[in-house]
Amino acid sequence: MLNGWGPIWELDALHIALAVARAGWLAAVFSVTGALLFHALEPGLPPAAVAQLQRLTRASFIVSGAGWLAWVCLQSLALTGPEADKLLPVLWQTSFGRAAALQLALLVIAKLTARLPRPIPAALALAASALQVSHLHGWAMEAAPGLLTFAALLHVLAAAAWLGSLLPLRISVRYSPPAHAAAILRRYSRRAAWLVAVLAGTAVIQGNELLGGLPGIVGTAYGWIVLAKLLLFAALLGYAAQNRWRLLPLLARPEPLDGQRRLNRSIMQETYAGFAAVCAAALLSCLQPGMHAQPVWPFAVRPVLADGWRPHLVPAYPTSFYTSPAGFTAAAIAEGAELFPEQCGGCHATPGRSGASDGALFWWLAQGIPATATAKAMPGFAATLTDDERWQIIGYLRASDAGRRRAATGAWPPGLAAPGLDADCAGGRSVALHEMRDRPVRLVFAGGALPPADASVLTVLVPRPGATEASGGDCIASDPSVTAAYAIVTGQTAEQLAGSVVLIDAAGRLRGMLPRTP
Repeated sequence: MLNGWGPIWELDALHIALAVARAGWLAAVFSVTGALLFHALEPGLPPAAVAQLQRLTRASFIVSGAGWLAWVCLQSLALTGPEADKLLPVLWQTSFGRAAALQLALLVIAKLTARLPRPIPAALALAASALQVSHLHGWAMEAAPGLLTFAALLHVLAAAAWLGSLLPLRISVRYSPPAHAAAILRRYSRRAAWLVAVLAGTAVIQGNELLGGLPGIVGTAYGWIVLAKLLLFAALLGYAAQNRWRLLPLLARPEPLDGQRRLNRSIMQETYAGFAAVCAAALLSCLQPGMHAQPVWPFAVRPVLADGWRPHLVPAYPTSFYTSPAGFTAAAIAEGAELFPEQCGGCHATPGRSGASDGALFWWLAQGIPATATAKAMPGFAATLTDDERWQIIGYLRASDAGRRRAATGAWPPGLAAPGLDADCAGGRSVALHEMRDRPVRLVFAGGALPPADASVLTVLVPRPGATEASGGDCIASDPSVTAAYAIVTGQTAEQLAGSVVLIDAAGRLRGMLPRTP
């Protein structure tokens, strides 16, 4: 069932050290936040518990400072290289540095205001924890804070309030009379239930955006760490249920000390699991989200949907869910058209049709297609074709297949993306096709009259290859690969394409073609 492949772990020594430093910082700031918040919500603690809680808070402040320094120094090394004089510029001239500096400042102020009413330093520590969201993937992905950032913010705050309060809970249970300890645990359990619900809900939102579906979960390093984090979350829930429903009733017995000791031990084990979850979260920040990584499929089969949405299994390869890093572009298609006869022309006079995925084609081009256990129907080209060249050939195969279908039926496959291109527009701007999504686009291939002006459509003129001057339309796409690629995808020659107009909808899909004009 397994094919012996696993996800790619692109972690060097620096990023491993960075993950460790980030985990130490995050655990310490959560501990500060949890201790201050717990003390604010439980004002009637016995003096012995208060003294131990204050010691924990002081130690957490010290560890947070050391963790912050290690984290910032290593992150600066990752950003700028081994140049010590770049540390201060990173702090003051990058969004990472400014946010990290503000986090440290908030913790220092929280320490200085520790003798004020307890909600004040607790709120400052919560703010320091909340700013951690600015170092996460969601913040970098959204142009302005949106649902993903909001979910990450709630996730961080809930984690700080729940996991950071575990050690204070253990201290309170250990140094309080059994009846008082039972009351504290009941109140804490009610708060924790809400925090767990927030953690679960926000994890679903973030996973939906960042994981990249089933392939991203089982085939990327990011997905594996998320799975580990889920297992740790399940362990935390198990410990919490045991504490509330199995061990708490022991405190009401005539001899409650044994139950109190078992409860202390269970909470400590829950704390270890919480720290491991924090380490997993720190490591996720060093990994590419599953949606952006190439998932290595670890199984010999993969699920597909047949007619009527009935799932079934088909043979799979480690690269079955790979997609081209460059996308379906005119330049790649034109390059592939030149490579195909050189590399494949000896056996394939013309490209054939294939219902295989791009990832399967990528695997076949590298490893070949077996005919029997000892012979191959097609050799592999891993030694002669680079990854980029294989993707270029695949792009050419897809475009050629679409062009033959259009030539035979008059229509492209539904939802076919238009080959990407760059165009020079007014004001000297260079604009890619995927950036022209505000309105439909018409590609006008030189060789005929320009269509009438239409403000609702963006007109891009494609001059004849080799033309020295061209004008007209809103933009000009002068790269010769545009003509070559669109001739292939329309099933025509470059001469036949001249004077034609290709219509592209606002979603970037090929929609139709107007006949050439005289």
